[in-house]
Amino acid sequence: MKIQKGLFVGAVSMPKVNLAIDLVDDGIEFSTVYTLGDGEQYSGPRWTKDGSDYGLIHRYRFDCSDLRANAQWSDVGSWHIYRTSNNVLYAENLFASTYSSKASSAQYANATDRLPVAVVYVPWATSAIGDAHVFLQIDPESVLIPGADVEIENYAGNAADWRASLLPEVLLAGPETIAPDAVADYSIVVGRGGVRDTTCGADVCIETTGGYLPLQRVRAQSGQASFRLSAAGLLSGEQIKLKVGFRNYSALATKTVHIA
Repeated sequence: MKIQKGLFVGAVSMPKVNLAIDLVDDGIEFSTVYTLGDGEQYSGPRWTKDGSDYGLIHRYRFDCSDLRANAQWSDVGSWHIYRTSNNVLYAENLFASTYSSKASSAQYANATDRLPVAVVYVPWATSAIGDAHVFLQIDPESVLIPGADVEIENYAGNAADWRASLLPEVLLAGPETIAPDAVADYSIVVGRGGVRDTTCGADVCIETTGGYLPLQRVRAQSGQASFRLSAAGLLSGEQIKLKVGFRNYSALATKTVHIA
């Protein structure tokens, strides 16, 4: 797996932590490690880099199969791996945590005065670990020990740029004008880089400022979905706005519909 490493631009300093990363089955293991002293009695997991030996402090396994039972598991998931002051690791889905406040990742980091050591972006709730993308943002003085199946490459940008490049694109098509009390059909295509994502079987969420939606959530099939909008009760000259996105990341596509 290729893991990218870059910078965070903000008021919070990047965490300094010695970190080992290994792939195991359907998961990634992140381990905080410490330098073993000469002659230290230690029988646990051991890593070696640049002539120094390291022992385990704490290990966190990000496993897609296990996390599906987590209440924060979702389509379009940006999972942050945080480190506590005693080097214990834990994870939370940033988009689930910031959805209600609509705060950006930088605002959230500065407000909570913490940064993740790693971000795991999981595109769909059905994704396996091979579909995930990982970004590291740790202090340059940290020791990083990648496993045999892990390749680290530098990213020319920050975590926000990296995540923005991975977010799905949503194309919303349908009439921009409908008659009072009429019903119109709209189509949705989910993709990235201008190409439809045939792996997307996500629940697409629809919001409207007026009219009536028979369904506010539709399931995409191979990256495509459709829905109906009724202009019941609306008068000529009024307008409504449609928003389409996902549970924790809304308004990836919008459209203004005029009643005439």
